[in-house]
Amino acid sequence: MNETAKNEIRKACQDWITAFNAHNINELMSLYDPESSYSTSGGPRKSDLESIKQGFVEHFALKPHASVFEEQVIAGRDLGYYTGNFIMKMRSPEDQTDVFERGRVVVIFRKSKSGHWKLIFDMDNRPPDVQVLP
Repeated sequence: MNETAKNEIRKACQDWITAFNAHNINELMSLYDPESSYSTSGGPRKSDLESIKQGFVEHFALKPHASVFEEQVIAGRDLGYYTGNFIMKMRSPEDQTDVFERGRVVVIFRKSKSGHWKLIFDMDNRPPDVQVLP
């Protein structure tokens, strides 16, 4: 295994979490490859950057804050993936109370020509076996 590449992927995931939790849409989108696709259990697959961006902009209205707990990282020379459990806290638009979701995420990275790892595929789901509590 390529430990350097695995650590670079971990860093790219941390950069994603930082941008997401800051609701910094420009920084968040800079982490995605132009050919990215995004799938969530809460909606249809998005296969272009503009629709991925719009989905995050809409989601940011709920004031989300995410934490991710690594399960596995595998990295090759130009491709790698990261899996983990997540917990997300959001504000309910109805009554402004905290709402929690938990699930699993799988992200696939491709190394760009500039040497940066970019998200090429991003998928989350909410399976019953994930028991990460707030």
